[in-house]
Amino acid sequence: MIKDLEVILSEGESYTVEFKESPDKSLSSEVCAFANASGGRIFIGVSDKSKIVGTDTGNAARSRIQDTINQIEPRLMVDITVHDNIMMITVPEGALREAIINAVCHRNYFEKGARVTVEIYDDRVEIISPGGICKGIMPENFGKISIKRNSVIASMLFRIDYIEQMGTGILRMKNAAKTAKVAEPKFDLHDFFRVIFLRNKANDNQLAIDSDRK
Repeated sequence: MIKDLEVILSEGESYTVEFKESPDKSLSSEVCAFANASGGRIFIGVSDKSKIVGTDTGNAARSRIQDTINQIEPRLMVDITVHDNIMMITVPEGALREAIINAVCHRNYFEKGARVTVEIYDDRVEIISPGGICKGIMPENFGKISIKRNSVIASMLFRIDYIEQMGTGILRMKNAAKTAKVAEPKFDLHDFFRVIFLRNKANDNQLAIDSDRK
């Protein structure tokens, strides 16, 4: 059962809520958008006017939706639940999003020719930011204390809700990875700040088994 469904319908679509009458071709793009933002929920079987129209919630329909989402790279772990004739897809907040925001916020902009890069490999994703950790932070204190390298950029990101609280980015990355049931990110703290997300092979294998069973 979907908790507080009536309240959600009455409030309508928002930054973290999307209504769809059916799982069309735009579904994967919308899942990606939520994963790259603050997470959210997609309700299938509800019109954009908050009217319940219903959708196929059978095993085959759910399997097709899961197969569509499985095509997204890097792999996203979402939760699909059913309430009567409505299907809800819950997309967790992305650790990758938090890492990219952190890279843009704290990079060294005086390094000429350098830039933030996102490198995608078969077994990992790496987000690389020029400048290493801020001066004054020792490796043993990394993630425990925060120094703003670019205070104007940090303030701007905070005002537009890309940052919820100063100094919480590393913890949020770890928590987001835990929620998504993937490996905790690794950090390289030298001249370039590097965040490494390893592909969770155990999850990939389980998804393949589940797909075969369906």
